[in-house]
Amino acid sequence: MSKNGKEDVEVTAKTGTLSGLFAAITVAAVCAGGSTAMAAECEGQVSPGTESPPVDQTSDPGLTTVRATDGESVNRAVEDCTASTTESAATQASTTSIAVSSRVLMMLNSMRRQDESSNQQTGMGAPRGGGASADEAGGLGNSGRLSVFAFDDYAKVDRETTAGGGAYDQKSNTIALGADYRINDSTFVGGSIASTDSDTDFKAILGNSDISTTLLGVHGAKYWGNSFVSSMLAVGQMDVDILRGDGSDFYTASTEGDFWFIDLSYGYEYSFASGARLTPMLRYINLSGDVDGYLERSASGMGTVRDVGDQNIDTQMFTASLSADYPMPQNWGVLLPNLRLDLISDLSDSYETSGQARNDIDGSAIAAISESSDDPDSFAVALAAGASAQFAHGLSAYLLYEKLFAHDFLDRDNLTLGVRYELP
Repeated sequence: MSKNGKEDVEVTAKTGTLSGLFAAITVAAVCAGGSTAMAAECEGQVSPGTESPPVDQTSDPGLTTVRATDGESVNRAVEDCTASTTESAATQASTTSIAVSSRVLMMLNSMRRQDESSNQQTGMGAPRGGGASADEAGGLGNSGRLSVFAFDDYAKVDRETTAGGGAYDQKSNTIALGADYRINDSTFVGGSIASTDSDTDFKAILGNSDISTTLLGVHGAKYWGNSFVSSMLAVGQMDVDILRGDGSDFYTASTEGDFWFIDLSYGYEYSFASGARLTPMLRYINLSGDVDGYLERSASGMGTVRDVGDQNIDTQMFTASLSADYPMPQNWGVLLPNLRLDLISDLSDSYETSGQARNDIDGSAIAAISESSDDPDSFAVALAAGASAQFAHGLSAYLLYEKLFAHDFLDRDNLTLGVRYELP
């Protein structure tokens, strides 16, 4: 008996884990249920709920028993950390959107820079996309206004264990196709479609998650003098498949979500007599959407499953960048090595998950779920190095390697290979 005279009862709650997924800069958290070391780092919560859980349901080894006073209702009494699917989906959506937007707008800027360099190399002074033919004037590009492009971005992420989330390894691949139209020498508009598939393996538990994202966007850029603005607006859809295990059973679930994304940037180009160029740039990114609720199923049909409600996505980021490039004329065209430093400020909040833990046999409620993810790291640094090459007849290609530094719990590497062709 407790001191206040009420009987103690045993309350059970599931200590498995949901999927966690990277994020470009915001990250998902997944932690092992049943792992003593990680359980000590994760924060279990007990708070008032709406239903009194049943007693003596501790036969499942994946359950943790916690003491509570009779008459109280319990939201969550588990000593593990389980990342919300909202956070996983949000990070995947933002990762795909930022990668596509960055590469598309970078290709526009590189193309304009290579045009300037090839014009200087060949003495061609006519604006591109005007009445004069670049080939006729001895330049490298074609005279057409329409260009098509494609790129493949591969990302590898290592996530460390924290107080709010567990470690995982993630690999993702984004393929994008698009086109843009040169209205005049300083104005571009276009569109693109991209598809991302990612696979996340949890280090401390049995399980993984797969998220597929499709993104449809429009983009544009305007240059005047040494200044420019660029932007991308996109809508996306994602499909999420989750598999987790607790040593005695496996649990699966599927859900989907929708989101929209905007990327706005302003830059200024400093050109030097040697041909080198420095470009500081400010960038604002906003992503908003929602993830549908879902209900897990256990392989045995007798486990304790999670019934999670609809959740919102909200991500905001500011980036200050400094890039440098230097054109190197070759007998086949122009090589343009480049470096970029990004200082990233993430203003996003943690993601909250609510729902019910239920008996998979009859759907009866066992306890309410209330979870909170890690707050994204408010500051991080990214360094990128690569090169683009302008060949004859309007063909160009680029290679880029990017690495994330100074993040509290995340390591990320990206490798991008892209091609572009300016139609005659």
